[in-house]
Amino acid sequence: MNQAHKTKGFETISSQRHYPSTLLTSIQRHTPARPTLVRHRNLVTIFHELGHGIHALVGRTRFASTYGTSVPRDFVEIPSRMLENFCWDPALLQRFSKHYAHLSPAYMAAWKSANPSLLEPPEKAPLEMLSVLAKSRNMSIANSMLRQLSFAKFDMVVHSAKGPREAAKIDLGAVYNSVRAEVTGLCGPKSEGYGWGCEQARFQHMFSGYEAAYYTYAL
Repeated sequence: MNQAHKTKGFETISSQRHYPSTLLTSIQRHTPARPTLVRHRNLVTIFHELGHGIHALVGRTRFASTYGTSVPRDFVEIPSRMLENFCWDPALLQRFSKHYAHLSPAYMAAWKSANPSLLEPPEKAPLEMLSVLAKSRNMSIANSMLRQLSFAKFDMVVHSAKGPREAAKIDLGAVYNSVRAEVTGLCGPKSEGYGWGCEQARFQHMFSGYEAAYYTYAL
């Protein structure tokens, strides 16, 4: 799921407002027997990207080059991280929720056919279950933060080269694995040193405008 801007907002030469448009996300289409079901982590992603969308749609800038997320990297993720909080409020989650069997008689019939021995499910998710889910938010949060910090440090290390020649000499795999081991305490096959694997190639933010700015995710 990715949020992408379609057109940018700006002020026209006649001082009129040209409003932007934004594409939030794409998810799998429903079928006649089963709708699109969204996991909680996907809901968090949707709200995160919605934060970028709202930022783009409500911002008022004179030039297209300064609209929406075209702000200092320290602030880019702030609206999104704030909006994620709505996904951890049990009362709000219950309002958002709706068991798919209650969407239509066809869906109810399909659910009963697949679950003949079960009672009809409640329309809304139980508050008790959502409260337990909310409490899980901070589970392993320290490890998650260490992971983000390792990414941020790797990002800063590889962008600290003094020039192209020095950058070309960097062993990205060795740097990535050594930084991860230093920050998170997770080590790979020690017999192979730090030059094993290529997980750093999956670090897509390095190629999407977050060069030397990934630390914003750890703010």
